[in-house]
Amino acid sequence: MQRVAIVGAGGMAGVHGAAYAKMPNVKPVAVVDVIPEAAAKLAGTLGVPSFTNFDEMLKSASPDVVDICTPTPFHKEYAIRAMEARKHVVLEKPMARTLADCRAMIDAANRTGVKFMVAHVVRFFPEFAAIKEQVESGAVGKPAVVRTTRGGGHPGRWFADYDQSGG
Repeated sequence: MQRVAIVGAGGMAGVHGAAYAKMPNVKPVAVVDVIPEAAAKLAGTLGVPSFTNFDEMLKSASPDVVDICTPTPFHKEYAIRAMEARKHVVLEKPMARTLADCRAMIDAANRTGVKFMVAHVVRFFPEFAAIKEQVESGAVGKPAVVRTTRGGGHPGRWFADYDQSGG
């Protein structure tokens, strides 16, 4: 049984929490967010305690995995702190705004020996898996050009800020 703590309590954290609640070998154990009401709301939905302090959550909830669903500017800090506490990390995309921040997280994972996954999950969606299968089987010939569009809203004002997300 993998014990998972979710860091951040926005929309994507709710999606992750609902998915974890359906997985037979995964148990959500905590939600941490700097906004107490947001943490409490998601934690209440999952039936787990809420926290506003990351280190307190690590000590109290004892997760095996930390799932980071915060805005991008906070990814590196929480990922490295979790790794240094010997927790495996699932990190919502994008990994970071800079290559240096990406490298720091990869180096921390290598140094601590924990598993580290950036949640590029679209490849697991049934429609994309079906396309992959059709291409690999030769059913559609050899693709020369592929164009796709995937819409969605911005996760918050921070997303349009170059310093926080790249603009």
